[in-house]
Amino acid sequence: MASRKGRTVSLKGISRTMIIPPKVPTQADRIPDDLPDFTPGVPLILKNTLDFPDWDVQDLVDSDLPHPKHDHKAYTRWRDCSKAVQSWLTGQISDGVLLRFRLTLGKKGFADEAYKVIKMIILEHGIVRCENVVYDLVKKTRADYSTTSQYVEVFKSNYVLAKELHCGLPPFTASLLMLREIRYDFPAWVASVEYVMPVYVGNTYTDDDFFTLCSVAIELCAVKRLLRMSPLSATGAVTAPHPENDA
Repeated sequence: MASRKGRTVSLKGISRTMIIPPKVPTQADRIPDDLPDFTPGVPLILKNTLDFPDWDVQDLVDSDLPHPKHDHKAYTRWRDCSKAVQSWLTGQISDGVLLRFRLTLGKKGFADEAYKVIKMIILEHGIVRCENVVYDLVKKTRADYSTTSQYVEVFKSNYVLAKELHCGLPPFTASLLMLREIRYDFPAWVASVEYVMPVYVGNTYTDDDFFTLCSVAIELCAVKRLLRMSPLSATGAVTAPHPENDA
């Protein structure tokens, strides 16, 4: 939960990948007017990354947006906000990561710079790391996991991680791989999804489409698990799913 101006907004379950505001010229052009004072401290307001949408500071960690020039009317405000978020970010990492952060050369005084360095350290950016992630994404199958939902969750996580490492798959390709692997678990649903997909949907298929597909698959797993636990299944009125197919 996050609060601002006396209202409470639930951010549980909101994916940051689904919050894509339109681009602005610089990081200083969309700082909200109602941000709280940065005293007694950012941690009291910004508790975790899910608070970013409600706190309206996504721009400050977006390295694709340029910093404002010194003559920008909001430069001072941007500088203070960015440094405050940078301070918060470095306060949320372990001592080991903080040490590596301090030893890393390059710019890291502003929020987006610190965020980029921390992400690089956490992801252990390198060719071997990329190879491992890509291998897990395309070679691991449904048979490698005890449940369908576990496979889908891990596949989705590897998809996101591969994107972060700039070695990801197109969302349409990833969807086809996942559907193929869970066809045995949900044959009717997979067939219906494939039936309504246009032949050239890959040109317009988005990350959100892929994430929605994953969410529906996981929900189907939950329904199957409930059916398995139902008293009706014990009496034979409902055919219980195979143990390997439950969520």
